[in-house]
Amino acid sequence: TLPNDDGSADQVLKTDGSGGLSWVDQASGGGGWTYSAITADPSPAQSGYHYSCGASNQSFTLSLPAVSGVSAGEEIRVKNMGSGTITIDSNGSEQIDGSSNNYVLDVQYSAVTLVSTGSAWEII
Repeated sequence: TLPNDDGSADQVLKTDGSGGLSWVDQASGGGGWTYSAITADPSPAQSGYHYSCGASNQSFTLSLPAVSGVSAGEEIRVKNMGSGTITIDSNGSEQIDGSSNNYVLDVQYSAVTLVSTGSAWEII
């Protein structure tokens, strides 16, 4: 059964599973990204973020969160906007593509997406 009105701005239809529909505020999530322009480590980075890093020739390290606290399939995006070096710190114990080495973005406008497997990080 459709509602009698057209709802408010940005609302979506929700079903009760028994044929009744109502307008509700849209929940956040669903693959959206939080954009964050940074010039220092957010310590640690968070999944679901696109980090736009650096200004001019600035260099710094971005620390990954412990993969044990990140669900499989969650992602972190990092882009080097400046001419400096952005080092993605594996924290020594986190694996990035099977290695405990840090990952380096040293070319301006280079980018990487890291996805959690639940036990390591993969670059896609």
